[in-house]
Amino acid sequence: MKLISIVIPFKIIDESIYLWVQKRQSNDDLNGLLEFPGGKIEPNERPLAAAIREVKEEVGVSLNPKSLKLLNSMEFSDSLTIFIFLTEDNFDSFEKAGFYPILDLLSEENKILPNNRHIIEQVKRYFEDFKV
Repeated sequence: MKLISIVIPFKIIDESIYLWVQKRQSNDDLNGLLEFPGGKIEPNERPLAAAIREVKEEVGVSLNPKSLKLLNSMEFSDSLTIFIFLTEDNFDSFEKAGFYPILDLLSEENKILPNNRHIIEQVKRYFEDFKV
């Protein structure tokens, strides 16, 4: 089983939800697609610690553990479990250019990683349920 932690930075602007994504840089067919910062959980590492470490490595942003909320973990058919953390970017720690309205991300299916579409739909439902 492959375990991954991701962090979804978000902002609320004029009652709309914006999510922060980055372009994937890899040597495979997923290169250039939009993804959330995150990566593999190391042996003996907790999902929260992995999330914080991966954001620091990939984006250069240091997150306070208290700023992260575990939204859920999702299992995918390829023996993959993704732990999904949310963090509100209250201090403009992430580049403005990386924020996209959640509905725009859902409509750009060919520009996001396949599993991320399911994750974005879950995040959308979360915000709808709490009417944030």
